[in-house]
Order: sequence, then structure tokens, then C-alpha cells
Amino acid sequence: MNKEIFDMIEVPLLNIGFLFFYAKDGENITKHLNKKKNKYASDWLKKHTTEFDLKGCAGCLIYKEEDNLPLILYIKAGKKDWNLFQTVIHETSHLVDRLFKKCQIGDETEFRAYMTEHLFKVIRKKIQ
Repeated sequence: MNKEIFDMIEVPLLNIGFLFFYAKDGENITKHLNKKKNKYASDWLKKHTTEFDLKGCAGCLIYKEEDNLPLILYIKAGKKDWNLFQTVIHETSHLVDRLFKKCQIGDETEFRAYMTEHLFKVIRKKIQ
């Protein structure tokens, strides 16, 4: 049985964080935001009241370009096999791109590689 995770992950090196959501059903993300008692979830709910359509989605990064709200990384819970971890790697790459953009970090390839590896490890440990 896959455990459901909805947690804030801090990235101290960038002085930023993101919301991590790992569940079989991504359609209940608003319900989880309501349950989470932290500033990040409250800020999302104040600005965005619609449900997220994540049907058929193995993973995705949720954000609004114009917002200064934390990113939400969704990974669909499933068998812990190569397909799941390919999705985690893929979405972690998008996450790093967005975090760097928010932090105004340019083309720092080594730092980007380090951050992708680090966040993949953090996420992998949470879902194991």
C-alpha cells in the first residue's frame, strides 16, 4: 500500500520551498491544501479555488507564472519501479528549472546538476 504524502520541502540553499504531493488520486489536492495548516497551503487557497485536473497524470509541476506562491510537485503513487522513478527524475528537472527561475539563477550547470540530484534523493527517500 502506498502512503499518501503532502508535505512542504524546504530548499535551504535557495531559501525557498515547494509543496510535495504523492498520492494515487491527484484530484483531491485542494482537500489536502485545506488540511495542511501552513502559510503556503493557505496562500494557495486564497488565490486559487479551482480543483486541479490531474486525471491520467503520472506527475506534474503546478504553478502560476504570475504568482509568488510555492510550486506544487505532484507524483502519482504507484509501484516503486523504474517508471515511477523516471517520472520523479523528469518532474525534478522541471522543478529545478522553475526554482532557479524564481530565484533568478542563471545558467549554472553544475549547481543545477547538484540541485537535481539532491532534490531527487529527498523525494525518493520520502516515497520509499
